[in-house]
Amino acid sequence: MSTIVSESQQALQDLGFTVNGRPILVDGIAGKRTTQAVRWFQTAWVKTELKVDGIIGGLTSAALKEARLVGGQLTANFSLREFASKG
Repeated sequence: MSTIVSESQQALQDLGFTVNGRPILVDGIAGKRTTQAVRWFQTAWVKTELKVDGIIGGLTSAALKEARLVGGQLTANFSLREFASKG
């Protein structure tokens, strides 16, 4: 069980990411749903360029923390919730 994975899972859950309509579990294990949600986040995050690989590395972890701080608002007209709800 990883603290970074748990914190990232909580951030993804707070930002509204789901996979097949199911919320991300906060269990510290980077399973299939977590990996898919991370990929979607990496694709949607436009403030910094993230490698879309589903891995919670340093840049992705920092971006998730920033996303939580701004409530998922990327621009005046676009929120991560709009993207997250598509999953």
